[in-house]
Parts: sequence; C-alpha cells; structure tokens
Amino acid sequence: MRKKLAEKMKFVHKINQHLNILVFGFFSIIFICITYLRVNTPISMMGDTGLLYSLLESIHNGNGQYTQIFASISDLIFTSNLPSAPLEKVCEMGVSSFSYTEEQMDFFKYHTYYILYPISLLVYLFKTPYVVQGLNILAFFSLLFISFFILSRLTQSRLIALLGISCVALHPAWSQSIIGQPYIDRLFLPVGLLIYYFAENNKLKSLLFSILVGCLINEKCILYIAVFLVAHSVLFFKKDFLRYRIFEFILGLLLLLLFYIITKLVINNAYYSSAIPKDISSLIMYFNDERFLNGSISLILISFIFIVVPLFKNFRYALISIIMLLPNIIGNIGGAEKTGFSTHYHSLYFPFLVYGFLVGFASIKKFSMSIINTFILYLFIFINIAIFYSTYNINSDQILSVKLKYNNLTLYSSLKNLIISRQSNAHIQKILFENIPKNANISSIEAGMPYLFKYQNVNYYPLNIGKSDFLVVKFNPHSQPKLIEGYSSYQGETHQKSANICLTQSIIKQNFDLDNPVFFSNSGLALIKKIPSN
Repeated sequence: MRKKLAEKMKFVHKINQHLNILVFGFFSIIFICITYLRVNTPISMMGDTGLLYSLLESIHNGNGQYTQIFASISDLIFTSNLPSAPLEKVCEMGVSSFSYTEEQMDFFKYHTYYILYPISLLVYLFKTPYVVQGLNILAFFSLLFISFFILSRLTQSRLIALLGISCVALHPAWSQSIIGQPYIDRLFLPVGLLIYYFAENNKLKSLLFSILVGCLINEKCILYIAVFLVAHSVLFFKKDFLRYRIFEFILGLLLLLLFYIITKLVINNAYYSSAIPKDISSLIMYFNDERFLNGSISLILISFIFIVVPLFKNFRYALISIIMLLPNIIGNIGGAEKTGFSTHYHSLYFPFLVYGFLVGFASIKKFSMSIINTFILYLFIFINIAIFYSTYNINSDQILSVKLKYNNLTLYSSLKNLIISRQSNAHIQKILFENIPKNANISSIEAGMPYLFKYQNVNYYPLNIGKSDFLVVKFNPHSQPKLIEGYSSYQGETHQKSANICLTQSIIKQNFDLDNPVFFSNSGLALIKKIPSN
C-alpha cells in the first residue's frame, strides 16, 4: 500500500515538474514575441517612450539623468503652457530660441528613477528599445509567474493556479497596461507582489531586499511600500510575531519620512501638490465633478472582484486592497488614474490587489468537498470574470457599461493589431539616421519622439522651430494651402487649426523645404528639412 502511494506521489510530482516547465516555457515564448513586436512596430510609441529611451541612453553614455526631451515637455506644458496659450503667444513661442539649463534637463528632479543606473548596464548587451520594452513586458509576466507559484503553493493544484492567474491577466490593469507605453513604474508589479508575500511569510531578508529594489524604482513606490507596511503591521498584528510587526511598522514610518524628504528637498513635481486633495472640501469639490465621480465608481466596479474575493480568506486582505486603491479613487490626474488602464497610474496598487485576490481565490476550495466540485466552482468563477472583463466598456464620461461585444482594447485584439502592423521601427530609424546629422536641432511632435532618442537636441513641436534644422510633424502635401499639423490645443479645434495655419506660415518664412518632405510612417509623419541660407 505504501509502495503504491509512493509511486503515485512520485508520478504526481513528475507531472507537476513537467507542468512547471511548460508554464515557464509558454511565458518565455510569449515574452520574447511580445517584446520583439513592441520594439519593431509603431504601436503605443509616443512621447513617454521617447523620453524613457533618451533617459536610459543618456545614463548609459555617462551623461547622467539629463534629457532635453524632458526639459522641452516641461516647458511646453508647465512653463509656456502652449496648449492653453492665446494664438499670438503660440506663434511667437514657436520661433523662439531656448537653451535649457542642466537643472531643467534633470529628470530626477521630477521622478527618482535611480534604478535606471543599474539597468543601463544592460545596454551593453541589448539595444535601448529592447532593454526598455523587454523589462516592461518582463514585469507583467513576472507578476503572473510569481502569482502562479504562490497560488500553486496555496492550493496544491497547478490547474487552479492557472485559472487564478488567468483572472489576473484579464484585469485591465494587466491586459490593457501591457499594450500601453513602457514606464519604469511597471517594474513595481512583481516587486510589490513579492513585498506582500515576504511580509506575510515573515521573510525579513528577502523583504528588505525587495523594499530596496522598490525604493530605487521611483519615489511613488516608497510611499506605497510605506503605507502597505504600516497597514499590514497594524491589521495583522499578532503576539507570535510581535517584534516582526513592530519592526515592520517602524520601517513603514521611516519610509514615509523618506518620501516626505524626497518630495520636499529632492524633486519638484507639481502633481504632488495638485493630484491629491488637501482637505475634505477639495475632495467634495472633486466628487461634485460628474466625470471624476463616474471614473471613481467605474474604477471600483472594475476592481470589485479583486476586493471581494479576498473576503473568502479574511476581511483584512480586502481592507488592504481598498487602502492601496484609495489614491486612485480620490486622486485627480485628468481621468487616467481612474480608467486609463494603458497608462502607468495603475501599476502601483495592482500587485497588492493581486495578492489579496490570490489568497482569497485559494480559500474558495474550502466551500466545496470534492475535487471535481472544487474545480467546477473555480471554472465557474473564472468564466464569469472572463465574460465581464471581455465585454465591459467605458465611454468618454468614464461611465462603465457592459456590452455584448468584444472589448477592442484588451490584450488579445491589441496583439492582433501588432501582428498586422507591417511597418518596422528599425526601418523608420534608418531613414531618420540617414537624413539627420547627429548634432542637428530637431522640433518634433510627440509621435516622433521614440525614433529620436539618440539625438540630444530635440524639442517638442512647436517649440524652437526657429532654431531647428529639421521638423518631424504630420504633413499633407496635397492640402491647399499647405498645412503642417502638430500643435495640440486644449481650446478646441478652431483654435488648434488657426494655430497650425499660423505656425505653417512661420515655418515657410524660416525657409523649410515643404516641397520635398521625407515620409517615414504610415501615420503621415514627415521629416522636413530647413534649406541652408546662402
């Protein structure tokens, strides 16, 4: 009898080993394919991608955390405020000459991406786009891979674990975010999950190392780690682990102090004084805005499953999920923090929601007696989650609805778009490198930034068109009169069109060659060169 049982256990162990290899192999293949597609196709390639490429390239080349792209976008949005400026100012600023100081180009005055320094070593092995996109995709798949092993340990079932991580992958903070632009914040996805896991299992050395890595990602991670440690130490205070919980609580307070010092003395980021309401009256004013209220409600409903499932284990897990989600509920960054899942504003709370979901998901099995019934119960839960996340819709007013049609923004349709897109980014960059000298001054719209990360003198269009040697803009050579499009206005289409007409006239006066543009993108992006004066 013992021999048969031992043989059976050995067989099960071998099956589990093979399943682990299959899961790892599947993730690896998908990771490589998506990374290649992201690097070589112009999907979700905008200004933030160019900024990150440029910043990593600068650090790798020994020039520090300085990039003119950052200085220029700060000038455009905060200093000059051109999207909201009167027409006369837009035309005047477009031809002006700027020379940014080193401090203005220091990105770490905005966000502390210290982790880019060790990451920059990877550029010796891989090109910058592969490092950035690869780490971005790796963060998403690491979250699933770690979740798989946590859930496998909790349920003793690889099949249930696969169903669980499939639910995680369906949440738009995973399925939509992975198709968005790359951000350093994404690296916190696996790190945050590990911090929760190590704190739960009292693995102090591993916890401290994970916290160190998290703090290097950026200053926002310090805040989230600090809040989690304080909340976790209080909610899971046990006499058996008294010294550990006290240490966890004190460490959380120290990290809160560190975050305060950084935001007051190191960085100068306007969002910290504007995104979160300072008092109750400001919060009430936020919620009086219908779009803000709709967004907060939609965010809660979309994450509702990940808040409720932890209750199967313990209400404390659900409470931590709510606490970590709270900044997105009460914060205001134009709506991206509510339903803009392709942005990075959902990367910091999501790993904490995931861990709570995992422990709750694992606890569901105690409500079923037989193995078959347990699996059917899990399958039923997964199917319902899949139906919801595949059919929900959010309109421009951030109102959530469920429609009987496939959500076109999910990972799977986006992957289809990636595969269909035949245009190679390498080909686009080759055209630019052949036509633009390394030290040239360039004024580019946001869509051109990812292709210009190796150039040092790049400004956001229309800044510095008077000083620029080249323009990267949208241009229709068949329009009469000729019109360059690139200025974006917050004041409506009429203002935007008038500004583009005015800027086009300025460009013609600056002696740019509108008769021989070089088109290098299916989206209408064109390179326009200034004719040298005799």
